[in-house]
Amino acid sequence: MIDRDTNELFYKIGITNQSDIMLRFTSHGDPSQIAPLEEFQGKERVAELGRRLSGHVYKPAYEIEVLHHVAFTTNERAAAAEAMLLKVVRSANAYRPLKVFSGHTECFLADAEQIQIVIEMMDLHAEGASDPD
Repeated sequence: MIDRDTNELFYKIGITNQSDIMLRFTSHGDPSQIAPLEEFQGKERVAELGRRLSGHVYKPAYEIEVLHHVAFTTNERAAAAEAMLLKVVRSANAYRPLKVFSGHTECFLADAEQIQIVIEMMDLHAEGASDPD
C-alpha cells in the first residue's frame, strides 16, 4: 500500500471473502473521501459502479497493489494462516500506517527479499496460490 503524496509505503496481510479486493477497503471512511466517478474509466468504472450499488463508495486510504493472493476452502484455514503470517512479520517489522483504515493493524515493513519469503510462506499454507492477473 502506498500514499504517493507522502511516499508512505508498507505491506498488509489480510483475508477477505470478497471476490473484488477493493470491496475490502471501500465500505468505511470519511464521506469527504468519496472518489468522483470521473476518476474511473472503462472496466474500472463498471467495477466502481457495482461497488457503489452495494454501498462501497469510499476512496481507499492508500493506493493498493495486490502482490500475491491465495485461496482457502474454509474461513478457519484462512484465519489460521493469516494469524501465523502476521505473527511472523509483525514480530520484527510491525507498522502502523499514518491513516487509519479497516485492517491497519495487519501492516508491516519489508524489503524485496522479505516479501518473497512471505509469499513462499503463503504458498506453503494455501490450497490454491496464484499471482494477480
